[in-house]
Amino acid sequence: MTRAFLLRDGLLQRRLLRGGDAGGALHALLVTSVGVLAIGSAAAQLDNRVLKPLGLHLRPPTGWDVLQCALDVAGLTLVLAAGGLLWRRLVRPPPRLPRRPQAVVILVALMLVGLSGFALEGLRMAQEAGTQQRWAFVGRAVAAAVPATSPTGAAELTAWRVVLFGHAALALGLLAAVPWTVLRHSIAAPLHLARLDGAQPGPLTTPFQLRELIESGEFDARCGIAAVEDLSGRRTELHACASCGRCDAACPAVAAGAVLSPRDVVGRLADWAGGGPDPSHPDAAWACLQCGACTEACPNRLAPHELIAELRRGLVLRGALAPGPGRVLANVARSGSPYGQPRWARAELPAELGLPTVAEAPDADWVYWLGCAATYDARVRRVVVATVELLRRAGLSVAVLGERECCTGDPARRVGDEARFQESALGNLAAFAAAGVSHVVTHCPHCLHSMRGEYPALGEPVAEILHHSELLARLVADGRLEVSASGEAAVAFHDPCYLARFQGTTAAPRVLLDAAGVTAEELADSHRATRCCGAGGPSYWFDTERPTGVAAARLAQADAAGVGTVITGCPFCLKMLEQEAITQAGDVASIEVMDVAELLLGPTP
Repeated sequence: MTRAFLLRDGLLQRRLLRGGDAGGALHALLVTSVGVLAIGSAAAQLDNRVLKPLGLHLRPPTGWDVLQCALDVAGLTLVLAAGGLLWRRLVRPPPRLPRRPQAVVILVALMLVGLSGFALEGLRMAQEAGTQQRWAFVGRAVAAAVPATSPTGAAELTAWRVVLFGHAALALGLLAAVPWTVLRHSIAAPLHLARLDGAQPGPLTTPFQLRELIESGEFDARCGIAAVEDLSGRRTELHACASCGRCDAACPAVAAGAVLSPRDVVGRLADWAGGGPDPSHPDAAWACLQCGACTEACPNRLAPHELIAELRRGLVLRGALAPGPGRVLANVARSGSPYGQPRWARAELPAELGLPTVAEAPDADWVYWLGCAATYDARVRRVVVATVELLRRAGLSVAVLGERECCTGDPARRVGDEARFQESALGNLAAFAAAGVSHVVTHCPHCLHSMRGEYPALGEPVAEILHHSELLARLVADGRLEVSASGEAAVAFHDPCYLARFQGTTAAPRVLLDAAGVTAEELADSHRATRCCGAGGPSYWFDTERPTGVAAARLAQADAAGVGTVITGCPFCLKMLEQEAITQAGDVASIEVMDVAELLLGPTP
């Protein structure tokens, strides 16, 4: 347990340093210096007040020299880091930082604690003739600057007592302020980190098992955040928020001007849990793209997008659906697809490509999960055509589920209808089991995340589920698929959120770009720190609830990188970016958008 906590505390420091600005580094230094001072001061007091009267010592004299030096370094770091953060807040505050007077008061108090600590050390050393604390360089400098006012040192003793009182009052005051100020995150964050398991962002929680509810006949299952009682187990998580604003800075919906602030969502929920007013803000909940950028950016590993998903579940529970989300759920309920199109249409594309069903070809190497987008969108069908052709070139046989394939349930779960998601998932798991499916490939990261990341909580998952870029990269590495130069000039790969951030797959697409012999440029936000296209959450099917300008911001990054082609690996990213490129005629309309499989296949005759 201790080792796990220390590992996660180290992760906290790395995430603070990864913040992308001086604030993260200064905060990491502040946290580290406070920890060193707390441990070192406790050790010194234990040795002087408890062990020394008993004739015992905690460390040999040389060890204390090292400790005194470390404490002086930590104290100096504390003063400089607090001063740097104070200057940053008062002189050049980043837009994402909240204007909180209490933060200024706390930083001033921390600086004074450090300075008064040095004053205490110097005054004590001035009274102790022949002190052996050779490495306490700051204390010795202060002691040398203290004027000798009396042979007995009475003035120094009086000054020491006055400073000690002020030092103790400041330190104890800061401790007392922890539960009532932003300082509470200093206690809540380590506790929150210590109980986390797995990477974030990860799968959404599974609050109940629909199969068990059906078997028992009891359907009074509550999920989501609909009342303050639903926050009873989340107080530590909510109080771990430092209000640093990194989530807002990373949120593409915020950048697009949506009525949303992940930081405010967490803060209002924390206030609500503490007796504040109901923070319900449906517009903010529906504006979230569920892309996980806020969670990836959080140094304390909070998951604002998951909290918003819980709020959506609460809205669904209360029947407070916005028109867009309502249509998504109605379509899924009626036809098993957010598009609302008939289920029999799932047999059209396989028939065009000559793909057999699993029943017709039970020994097929891979089952291709087509997904709703490829079934009902002509543009996405071209991705399937390219992928199937590449798999056939590699000598693989491919089959489909056909009409037994149903929406994975991802749109329903992201909207907040957990029961509808599990209904879809259980149906697909049953279809896999009945057909004996063991290997599934799909071009859709949302389907991939549902099946690979979230289905295991509901039943026996398929043995192997791959994104098409992962399977194609494996075939290239094995020498089973030869790829010729594509002829494209400089390109950039747009990492889909649910592929890069949720599933951690970033290398495979770039391996394929390299195999195609193209020069790949990295966009400003890439890999796990990628920027959403604007379709997540599942706002692709929303109307007024979807933040506008998200895809435009992404294309602007591609334009700034000087690339003529953006490659992606998600049908919704493909559609959003391509439509935006067409819309922005005369600006960045020259940018072409295609799937990685289309790039590998090359121009068709």
